[in-house]
Amino acid sequence: MGELRENPEESRNESAETRSQEGSPCSWYAGLWGLAAGRLCACWNKRLERRIRERTEELHRLNLELEAEIGERRAIEESLRRRASFEQEIAAVLANFINLPSHKLNQEIIRALEVLARHTGSDAGVLWELTGDGGTVELRYQWFIGELTERIELPATYPVNLFGWWMDRMRAFEPILISSVDALPDEASPERSAFQQLGVHSVMAVPVASRGWLKGFVALWAIRASQRLGGGRRSAGAAGR
Repeated sequence: MGELRENPEESRNESAETRSQEGSPCSWYAGLWGLAAGRLCACWNKRLERRIRERTEELHRLNLELEAEIGERRAIEESLRRRASFEQEIAAVLANFINLPSHKLNQEIIRALEVLARHTGSDAGVLWELTGDGGTVELRYQWFIGELTERIELPATYPVNLFGWWMDRMRAFEPILISSVDALPDEASPERSAFQQLGVHSVMAVPVASRGWLKGFVALWAIRASQRLGGGRRSAGAAGR
C-alpha cells in the first residue's frame, strides 16, 4: 500500500482556520460569558447558602420563642388553676368559721394556716397577736410541716421594740416578702438575727387588722430551702378579721 502523506496546504489552511476561530469575537465572548456565568453561579450559590442559613437560624429562633410562649401559657394556666383551687380552699375554711363551736376554733385556725402555707410552698405558718398594750407580740397559733413540728420551738412572746423595721411595715399595713433573710438591710439586723436563729430562709407576712387597728400578723416561712414564697405572686394586703 502506498504511504499516506499530509498535505502541507491543507494543514496550513486548518491552522489558519483554527487561529481565525480562536481570535474571532464569538470565541472571545463565549469565553467571557462562560467565566462570568461561572462566577455568577458561585455568587448565587453562596447567596443561596447564606439565605438558607439565615432562614434556618430564623426558624430556630421562632421555634424557641414559640416554645417559650407555650411554656409561659402553661405556667399561666397552672397559676390560674392553683389560684382557683386556693380560693376554693379559703372559701371552705371561711365557711367553716360560720357558726363554728368555740372548742373547734383553734383547730380551724391551724387548718387555715396549713392551707396558706402549703399553697405558697412554705414550711410553716404562724399567727402572732399584739398584746393589749401593744408592747409585745404573742404566739397564738402555729403550723409546721412534717418533721419540723418537733424541731422548731418558738418563743411565746417577742418585745415589739426589738423589731422596729418589721413593725413599721406592719403598722403601715404593708405586706412583707423576703426572698432571703441574709439580704435584709442593716436596719433590720435584729429581724435577720432572729430568723437565722430559727433557721428561716424566706418570709412572707401580712398584717391582721380589725376596724383599722393592727391586731397582729400572719407569717409564712421557708425553712428547709431558700425560695421565693408565693411563686412570684404579690402577697395580699392587710388581712381583716
